[in-house]
Amino acid sequence: MTEQEVRRYLRQMKEEDSERAFHSFYNLCYDRLFRIACYFVKHEEWAQEIVLDVFMKLWKQRTRLPEVNNIEDYCFILTKNASLNYLEKENRHPSRTFRPGRFSRRHSYQRRTVCPICQGARPPAGALP
Repeated sequence: MTEQEVRRYLRQMKEEDSERAFHSFYNLCYDRLFRIACYFVKHEEWAQEIVLDVFMKLWKQRTRLPEVNNIEDYCFILTKNASLNYLEKENRHPSRTFRPGRFSRRHSYQRRTVCPICQGARPPAGALP
């Protein structure tokens, strides 16, 4: 995926409110953002929740995204900050029990993650042309 294709998706999201373009952008970026969130929170379910929240924020900001100089860095910073905020919130108000060893590298998240905007199931890696 080239920078030009990413920019085209961002323009379509802005100008056409294109859920299809957002879904393509989501499929392009999900795995990387999930790995970033997992690096910080070390828990698959939390990382899924964080990344879906980041994508909701990106959808709400879609009119400004084409103006972002480096969308890759912007998404990294959003995910890192969301992860750190999530950890801080969990430390203040532990609502879930963290069980070491629950983090898995099998990528089972791909079968149950749903795009927050179009509600389309996330296809397994490599399934899209």
